[in-house]
Amino acid sequence: MLSIIIPAHNEELLLGRTLDALLSAGFKIDHPHEIIVVDDASTDRTAAIAEDRGVRVVHVNHRQIAATRNAGAREARGDMLLFVDADTIVNDTVLRAAIDAMSHGAVGGGCRFYFEGRLPLYGRIMQSLAMPLYGLAKLASGCFLFCKRDAFEAVGGFDEKLFAAEEAYLSRALHKQGKFVILRAGVLTSGRKLRTYSAWEVLRLFGGIGLSGFKSVRRREGLDLWYGKRREDPDEAIRKAEAANSEWLVELNGRPVALLSEPLWEDMFWESYKFTTLVEDADILAKLQDTEFWKVCESQGIRFRHKASSKLSEYAFPALTPFPVPGRLMMRGMHL
Repeated sequence: MLSIIIPAHNEELLLGRTLDALLSAGFKIDHPHEIIVVDDASTDRTAAIAEDRGVRVVHVNHRQIAATRNAGAREARGDMLLFVDADTIVNDTVLRAAIDAMSHGAVGGGCRFYFEGRLPLYGRIMQSLAMPLYGLAKLASGCFLFCKRDAFEAVGGFDEKLFAAEEAYLSRALHKQGKFVILRAGVLTSGRKLRTYSAWEVLRLFGGIGLSGFKSVRRREGLDLWYGKRREDPDEAIRKAEAANSEWLVELNGRPVALLSEPLWEDMFWESYKFTTLVEDADILAKLQDTEFWKVCESQGIRFRHKASSKLSEYAFPALTPFPVPGRLMMRGMHL
């Protein structure tokens, strides 16, 4: 059985879509699984949102991410564990890949991750650097980390002396237990921290960690990026994205389902755009990040609509490259 563990503190704004996507993906994978939300001292509707969807809820009062994750693992019934953040969209492709990796000898691993929504310049730079560095170091991001239960228990779980970066320590510990992999499949995680904290605040935090080593993550003070009270309203984020870039919509059968933001990468022939979802439909969310999204689009009538011109133009998705990346929409020969 696969136990999916989600630590959550005051996540009423984003937890619902995370659970909806997981429930949809779980239905498709044909593998025994359970979903556990570990509600860590929330004062909002976090627990109620989880209960409304029929998933297990564990209540703790740690206000420490490592301890909260471990509490979920203790309640889990599965021999495979998957830790997912409350602001992360997971589809069936990456779930199957994680199960397959553990079924064929891997003790654990992570996957590629992409930030949703419009990011400030420093956030785009950080994103372009983070994934290659995580891949080279073979470290799992905290938004998606999986492992076998016996390996997790052998290393003592997440180090509860740490208030941040606990996933990096666990990744390193699991390396000593056997094969640790980074999946080619990916997840879409929230870019809210990069929008609600300035470049200076983020650089000061990580610079401090770099200078003092991991001593600085052994106390909660100064770790506002993980424990601060700033929250982003996802609806407001969408409105800001629309105001900043109202050029392109992605429509499914005439219904707007996503908003394209700035190009992530382009050359003479290809452009890659990040998207912000405009719907909460879990199936549509899964399709929008499916690694074979271009095939889905051909069969389901998804179109681009350019809003800037007086005469609306439509573009069919067969123009997509056959190498799309989860969380990105790849277009050929279509320049703004």
